[in-house]
Amino acid sequence: MRSQDVQIGMLVRVNKACRKTDLQGRIGSVRQRYRDVSYAAFEVLLGKQHLELFWHHELEEAEGLYRVLG
Repeated sequence: MRSQDVQIGMLVRVNKACRKTDLQGRIGSVRQRYRDVSYAAFEVLLGKQHLELFWHHELEEAEGLYRVLG
């Protein structure tokens, strides 16, 4: 996913490029963007209280997946 495609409030899934293997596949919502939009890091809320920082390339959109599974 490109950095420009990630929006605040967007539902995302942590992909296999994530350095923390225990977070891969988890779904959360984007809460904050840090740095320039061309190469940003994003704060994602996983669960009710777990905030984690990710680079844009560690995330993929989960909207369609959530509709199918949820």
